[in-house]
Amino acid sequence: MNPSSIVYITGLTLFVAFGCSSGPDPIIMTVRGPVPAGDMGIALTHEHVLVDFIGADSTGLHRWDKDQVEQVVLPFLEEIRERDVKTIVECTPAYLGRDPLLLRSLSRKSGLNILTNTGYYGAVQNKYLPEHFYGMSEGELADLWTLEFEKGIEGTGVRPGFIKISVGPDDTLSKEHVK
Repeated sequence: MNPSSIVYITGLTLFVAFGCSSGPDPIIMTVRGPVPAGDMGIALTHEHVLVDFIGADSTGLHRWDKDQVEQVVLPFLEEIRERDVKTIVECTPAYLGRDPLLLRSLSRKSGLNILTNTGYYGAVQNKYLPEHFYGMSEGELADLWTLEFEKGIEGTGVRPGFIKISVGPDDTLSKEHVK
């Protein structure tokens, strides 16, 4: 997928989130909960606070120190906030370094709206797809992602604001990608 496709899809996702709401006050789901869509302000639409490229079979919260990550990242978030950015769409998926509690803490400390996601990243010959993914049906996958939105990610209470689904430009689409 080329960068212009990513921007288009992100824009389309945000349009659907804001422009197609049947309610009087559209909302955006951030790591701290729902906020009015009008409070989104200037947004960076495809960012990564933390990424762990080791692969789905080895990554996990044990791979980084949250306090150290906050110490490094927070000054950058504060700087963009000073430049009138109000929202970050944080696109790091599960099994690539997504850490909902870290994102919520950074959101609180920086004052930024931060969105996280549900979904998987199927690039690099499926390096970032967890083993359990291969045995899941389309319905089970949909149920998992719906549960994350309804109850929160991995028991954290942090709910995703969008679905991340991606493959690389050199990947051949397989039946796993099509699910």
